[in-house]
Amino acid sequence: MTRAELKKIFDGKKEYLTKRGVLVKGFKLTTFTMFEDWFNLEIFEQGCHYCGLKNEECYRLFLLRPYATRNGKRGRRLELDRMSPLLEYDELHNIRWCCYWCNNAKSNFFSEAEFRPVAAEMGKALRKVLETEAAGQLGQLA
Repeated sequence: MTRAELKKIFDGKKEYLTKRGVLVKGFKLTTFTMFEDWFNLEIFEQGCHYCGLKNEECYRLFLLRPYATRNGKRGRRLELDRMSPLLEYDELHNIRWCCYWCNNAKSNFFSEAEFRPVAAEMGKALRKVLETEAAGQLGQLA
């Protein structure tokens, strides 16, 4: 992950007001330097905190079904999730990398512990989609 990519992720998570005046929660007090210090490449490369899907697998799924990722706006890479939705993004100890599909399903409803069994099954299903697609592509090459 380059510094520019990390900055783009950080900037996308800053708190802001929409044109309609709706507050979108994100980093309020955390600076990019603090976020950069928090970032750990080894942890990022482990993949989704919940289902284990790797960043590259996220991108492959996005390419397969971009229409299923909020019209291609999300899903290209791992995202930031708050393990406890009750804590702010500025609580960096509460933030983990997760795939779009887990982040979307977990929403602000499930705690980390409550979501774990759901994520395990979701990870199996997502990998099955990747395997099926890979097998289909090999069949087309034969």
